[in-house]
Amino acid sequence: MHSTQLILAYDTSTICSSRNRCRETCLAEHTRCTERLAKCGLELETTCAECRCWIVGYTTYVLSAFKPIITTTNECSFIDQLADPSSRAVGSYLFARISADGSDSRFDNIRNSPPKFLGAFFAQATWVSLCLMPVLAINALPASVFASLPAAVGITDIIGLLLYVGGLSFEVAADRQKNAWVQEKKEKKHEEDFLTRGLWSKSRHPNYFGEATLWTGIASTAAGVLMTNVGQVGMGLAGWGLMGKGIALAACGVSPAFVSFLLLKVSGVPLSETKYDKRYGDREDYKKWKEETPMFIPKL
Repeated sequence: MHSTQLILAYDTSTICSSRNRCRETCLAEHTRCTERLAKCGLELETTCAECRCWIVGYTTYVLSAFKPIITTTNECSFIDQLADPSSRAVGSYLFARISADGSDSRFDNIRNSPPKFLGAFFAQATWVSLCLMPVLAINALPASVFASLPAAVGITDIIGLLLYVGGLSFEVAADRQKNAWVQEKKEKKHEEDFLTRGLWSKSRHPNYFGEATLWTGIASTAAGVLMTNVGQVGMGLAGWGLMGKGIALAACGVSPAFVSFLLLKVSGVPLSETKYDKRYGDREDYKKWKEETPMFIPKL
């Protein structure tokens, strides 16, 4: 077995063991459940008499499980660490939001159906696996590949980092603005039914735009390595020519492409737009906001 696979297998078993111990402890000590679950990326459904634990930070959990414990090169370590802050930001935001609300409305129709919940679980697992494809591809390369790469920072490194930082900043800022708006509404500081200020005046879904952008940044940085001659050798594609580079590009591009597809066509934008259209679709202020505000890519 490849050394990276051994590391990943060990790391995964360690995380799973930790989650199981956490679950057993939480069931025995109800008063400390929320604090312990937060450490493992889990949600406590406070309305459940049996204190069942539902996953809210599956992305955070899987990214942590698959991130190698030890990385041998600066390039490999750098790309690993790009995936970490985004997962922690999204996971912590979701945990805080659901803890405050008491439940996640997206799970209302599947929470009590084991088959549906299992389907959602594996759908998230597939999502995370495809998101991580560029990172896993980089980690699978032999250490000798990185030793042969130029020491200078390349153009794909710069572009990737700029996209990543910009996307992550955009997403975090949008989530914080939305959270602050919700809190102000609870405190009766305004009577707005939907957020149209800040970044939400530039895009109707700025958080989703930021998410897709940051994964594009990670993919760009990884592609800059995998598409080089040295990277092609490490992937076993030496001599494949354009086909080899195409495979490397596809391995990286599947991440932002799949994220964008899900956000735009499946779980993100469609669910949100449908919900708000039903509630406020007949209001002129809502129609005006939709007409003047792009759905995804922000206006300048």
